[in-house]
Amino acid sequence: MIVGNGLIANAFKKYKKSKDVIIFASGVSNSKEVDPSEFEREKNKLKSYLKKKGKLVYFSTCSLSDETLYNSPYVLHKRDMENYILENFPNSIIFRLPIIIGDNDNPNTLFNYFKNRISKNLDLTIDANATRFILDADDLYEMLSDLIDNGPSSKIISIALDNKMLVSKLVEMMEDILETNVKKEFKKSGSSYNIDNRFFIDYLSMSGASSKFTNPINYNYELLKKYLD
Repeated sequence: MIVGNGLIANAFKKYKKSKDVIIFASGVSNSKEVDPSEFEREKNKLKSYLKKKGKLVYFSTCSLSDETLYNSPYVLHKRDMENYILENFPNSIIFRLPIIIGDNDNPNTLFNYFKNRISKNLDLTIDANATRFILDADDLYEMLSDLIDNGPSSKIISIALDNKMLVSKLVEMMEDILETNVKKEFKKSGSSYNIDNRFFIDYLSMSGASSKFTNPINYNYELLKKYLD
């Protein structure tokens, strides 16, 4: 069963008719959301699946590791949802995701924001110290299906490769692919945080995952190129 119809829901479409797994991908997608009613809507929808059979799969955010966002409404909401799931859904698994890039037009994503500005040759203001982790939406099923089907329950797993990059470098790569160079202002600000992805990286190594995941030297550039060409 799949709850939702967006980018993440589509990545797990093979579970659409599953009676053993509930892919809950109908959460608040805008990390800058501040409207309490949006957070309440998600929680109420989740509650409606309390009596459903099957393993609940919920998608949280790696931003919980960012100390500068600790008290943001979105992060507080995700923390609340994680606690609620662990307390009420014993057969569940929570994946904390980094920035997911795919075919969608959501203007609130970092990738689409930069893509729109760069393609229109508009000025950019960049936090010079900011770093991010990115992941291809198309890789989610390949990476996570075995953990969903055979992995532990009541566990939170941070899903991130060893591919942290400066946001300024991300912009530079996008400019290179789009063969342009926009005017940029660099502010001495931005957060750089680490994600405890050791469980996930060890799992990838032991499961014989593709080298593009275990040794992601060119992963970021190839990912950006895929959705910019």
